[in-house]
Amino acid sequence: MPPFDPARKLSELCHRHGLPDSAGERFRALLERAAGTRDDLRERVVELIDRQLRAQAEERATARRLGAIHDEACLQALAPLLHAWRPQKR
Repeated sequence: MPPFDPARKLSELCHRHGLPDSAGERFRALLERAAGTRDDLRERVVELIDRQLRAQAEERATARRLGAIHDEACLQALAPLLHAWRPQKR
C-alpha cells in the first residue's frame, strides 16, 4: 500500500463531491497532521473532512438551484414589461 499522501487524499475527496481542489485547502493542515497518526485516527479525520466537503457541495448545489429559481422569477416578472410575452401558468 502506498504511503498516505495528504494532498492526493484531499484532492480525491474534493473530486468525489464535484468540488475544486481549492475547496479543501482549509483542511490541508489538519490532514497533514493526521498523516502522522495511527491509521484509525487518520481515517476518522478523513471521514470528518469527507462529511464537511459533502455538506459544502450540497450547499453549493442548493445555492445554484435557488439562483436558477430566482432568475426565472425575475424573467417572468420583467418579460411582460418588455414585450407582449406572457409566461405559462404552472
